[in-house]
Amino acid sequence: MPRREPAARAVEWGLAGALLVTAAAQHPNKMFDRVRRADRLGVLIPNWRFFAPEPARHDFHVVYRVATAGGTVSPWADASPPAARRWRHAVFFPERRRDKALSDVCTEVGIGASRGDVSDAVPYRLLRGFVGSAVRREHGGRTGQDAVTGFQFALIRYPGYDDSEDPQHVLVSEFVRM
Repeated sequence: MPRREPAARAVEWGLAGALLVTAAAQHPNKMFDRVRRADRLGVLIPNWRFFAPEPARHDFHVVYRVATAGGTVSPWADASPPAARRWRHAVFFPERRRDKALSDVCTEVGIGASRGDVSDAVPYRLLRGFVGSAVRREHGGRTGQDAVTGFQFALIRYPGYDDSEDPQHVLVSEFVRM
């Protein structure tokens, strides 16, 4: 068996060391984060952790209802119904970015709502704009007595598949004029 050159052996040991450091940096224990501090730019030692340090434990529903010129108020409807799953979603599912952004905004609105008035906060205005676009998309073509004059939305936090906890109404907005 021929001996390898010292340069080839050094490359092999370097690659093995890089793999070990990368694997250690993915460990959930914070002790291993010291390894990542050596990479000041965050480029040489990637972070491929699959879960956040504190993963989400709740989901959110954003529902709305509209008021018409005739004085009727519609039943509550989902502002962001789940996308119908397709085979391509196993590889390419860009709609999930919208869902993640909506979840982050809802979390921020929930934090603000627990402290008091949120109507001037940026996350609240983002959520109001999101619901407003859903209302225009679904009800924008109505005229006469069916024309939409405003909408109201609610943010509901629920534990997903956990049946031991009831859904909570985090926020119910005032009616927003269109």
